[in-house]
Amino acid sequence: MRSDTFSNGLYDKCVEQGDQWGISKPTLPRIRQAPRRLDDGSNAASFDNPKDYFRKNFFELVDCAVAAINSTFNTPGMDLACAVERRLLEGAGGRVNDALKQITEHYKDDLNPGRLERQLLFLSDMREAENVEVKRLSDLIHMFSGTDTARHMQEVVTLMKLLLVLPSSSCSAERSFSALRRLKTYIRSTMTVSRLNHVTVLYIHKTLTDELINSIVNAFASANDTRKDMFG
Repeated sequence: MRSDTFSNGLYDKCVEQGDQWGISKPTLPRIRQAPRRLDDGSNAASFDNPKDYFRKNFFELVDCAVAAINSTFNTPGMDLACAVERRLLEGAGGRVNDALKQITEHYKDDLNPGRLERQLLFLSDMREAENVEVKRLSDLIHMFSGTDTARHMQEVVTLMKLLLVLPSSSCSAERSFSALRRLKTYIRSTMTVSRLNHVTVLYIHKTLTDELINSIVNAFASANDTRKDMFG
């Protein structure tokens, strides 16, 4: 994406679309003199045509987007989650990598390294016995659900549970703070901490809250014949 070919093609397409909509063609902005406190004596950047000017802006936009994505996903929590998922899927496929030491050192007493390694070696045999194809973590969870073999693979099950509850980013916490500003208003200034926690959970998980309310309403309406006639 960050190439002259892509940038020029995008610019030409935008100009062509603008002509169809009756929009005037892009022009170079007026050159403005930098403030004296910011002027270091160097010449300001100049461009021969609008295409070069907007190419520079496009490259800056791509660089900022890539830097934001890297800062969001290149975190220790995300690296650990990827290592755990990769180790489980490769164990199910009969392959072995060197990520087990990193995982056991992080979780320490939560996992038994020796037993975990042995159970991961048997994971591929279990997959072949169940005759299932494991490409994603959800396939591995489905393979363990509803079977008694999970009792003999406690370390693998524990590792999957740790992966499922591992927060790979701070998005959930940020959403909680955003919701808190809308819930803890001056009208609710005397709300207790317990009630605030309960209201916050209901607000964040709106889908589950709606399902819960619907189930309660349906149970109330269908409790007896009088309510059925009244509420349908």
